[in-house]
Amino acid sequence: MLLLQAIEKSVPGWRDKIRIVWVLGSNSPIPPYVPELCELAKRDFKLSFDPPGANQGNLLQHGFERIVHHLRGIQIGLALGGGAARGMAHLGVLKALEQHGIYIDMLSGTSAGAMTGTLYAAGLDTGYIARCFKTDLQPSWFFRQLPGGGYWYLLYKYRRHQFDSMLRKYLGRARMEQLILPMLTVSADLVQGDRVVREVDDATIGILASINLPPLSLPIIDDGHAMVDGGLLNNVPADVLVAKGCNFVIASTVTAKLERQFEGIRSKLSGRFFSTIQVIMRQNMVQGYNMNSVGVQPADFVIAPDVTSFDISEFTRVDEMACIGETTTNANVAELRKMLSRLDSRLFDRC
Repeated sequence: MLLLQAIEKSVPGWRDKIRIVWVLGSNSPIPPYVPELCELAKRDFKLSFDPPGANQGNLLQHGFERIVHHLRGIQIGLALGGGAARGMAHLGVLKALEQHGIYIDMLSGTSAGAMTGTLYAAGLDTGYIARCFKTDLQPSWFFRQLPGGGYWYLLYKYRRHQFDSMLRKYLGRARMEQLILPMLTVSADLVQGDRVVREVDDATIGILASINLPPLSLPIIDDGHAMVDGGLLNNVPADVLVAKGCNFVIASTVTAKLERQFEGIRSKLSGRFFSTIQVIMRQNMVQGYNMNSVGVQPADFVIAPDVTSFDISEFTRVDEMACIGETTTNANVAELRKMLSRLDSRLFDRC
């Protein structure tokens, strides 16, 4: 370590040439945080020779594929868009890509995309993530008795700051630098009127800032920023991955279509305040729909699961939405392979 630091001081630019490989065990899938190493190397890779541990996916077991990508100048990015509960379809997209041998090198996510992407980047199995969301976001008996109880329950979770403790059950105090895959989360700053792209520091805070949806919750104040849901400015952050050097970007979006049933939904509700919540959520859906073409424009390939038949508060149907994401990806994977083959035929013709 001291020798490498000395080289970096005497020969500026060495950081761009240094890479670190962590060989991890199934009992410790997250490496320790060593600030000096983060400063020393521009990129690191995590891999394992052990089979996956309980509730772990295969990210570590495919670490060699990401090293090969890097050596051949390939960097595949996947942008996961926002969309509240409908964003759970991303879990099926992630599962299908991995099953087809299409290994992602970097992730970005907004709102629900930040939440699903970060947990996946931490090495958790997509099926396990789906089961956890289904359990953790199941409204209690009281909320199930209310008209539109799913929305009341989300308001309760936000106002009681329960998303923090829910996410820390799985992420603990892990930092984004420690995740198996590089992950970038997007939030909007009400102070500067610009987006905030986070790739370092506390991974849970990165999610909380990106899913933070006023007026269901108050802005998160941090380092002079007042951060709210990133969908306000960039709901499908494909451009973030392009800026980070990805030379092939896939976008997974659940806002490409919009159901035309708002009045029908509204007529089932009671109470002026709850109708206000419904209008706010619908407003965000319309905004995401209209911004969708802007968000996916930098992407080379777009996967758009149609989950418009699900209410945006129906987290308890996460497994159904994940299944649609998987099916949609399977239906498009042949075309995706062709495009990847043009990028590097020796790597992707065998997929």
